[in-house]
Amino acid sequence: MIARVGSVNGQRVAVLTDLVRANPADPAEAILQTAVVQQAAKTLAEDEMPVFDAGFKIRQLQAAQLPRYVVRLAKNFTARRNFLPSAKSHGRPREYGGLVRPLARTRNGKHFPATPPDRVETWTEIGLAFRAEFWDNLVLSDVKVHLDNPTFSVAAIYDPRYREPWLLACPLQLSGAALRGLYRDRWPVEQVPLAAKQMLGGARQFVFAPESCQRLPELNLLAGSIVTYSGYEETRL
Repeated sequence: MIARVGSVNGQRVAVLTDLVRANPADPAEAILQTAVVQQAAKTLAEDEMPVFDAGFKIRQLQAAQLPRYVVRLAKNFTARRNFLPSAKSHGRPREYGGLVRPLARTRNGKHFPATPPDRVETWTEIGLAFRAEFWDNLVLSDVKVHLDNPTFSVAAIYDPRYREPWLLACPLQLSGAALRGLYRDRWPVEQVPLAAKQMLGGARQFVFAPESCQRLPELNLLAGSIVTYSGYEETRL
């Protein structure tokens, strides 16, 4: 499901632009995700920023050659610097950059501390003090150092109302406030399936023919998008 997010009567609303079908011969989630990313890359406008939830992987976004994106990461995400650490006095030359762990974690009773951030930003929004910690010029943890590697930044955004921060990745060096605003703009997409399943009863409809199994949820989601948009329009009127 791909949607553009805009505003109706002061409310952020998602309008569907594409529905990508799973391949009946191989409906694996990873394959469907790759198809969604590729379709998003084809239809991305110059002034748009694609935002993905935690189910998508940076490797998929880089493979689709997306020039920009924001994607949420798992809490245990690790990456590497795209430059070599100090040379060792003996042994084989290093090929991988230093490991970066944005968030501390404990595994099997062993504590792994977080890597100190490269920079920190603070700002006030809605009367609350937010903080963002950044790690820049990163590559995936299994990628060797090379000047041509696609790099990205990782930001841990701390909201004083929650214990756990958002961990977001972006190939552009945006401010913490901008990253928070972009990821929050993904939330209206969740309203579309909610309206389709709960308001229109799509969760209680069942079909079995192969084409119907694809078509029914597509129609439900389209109707859910229309109902959501129409509801905000009626509120304005």
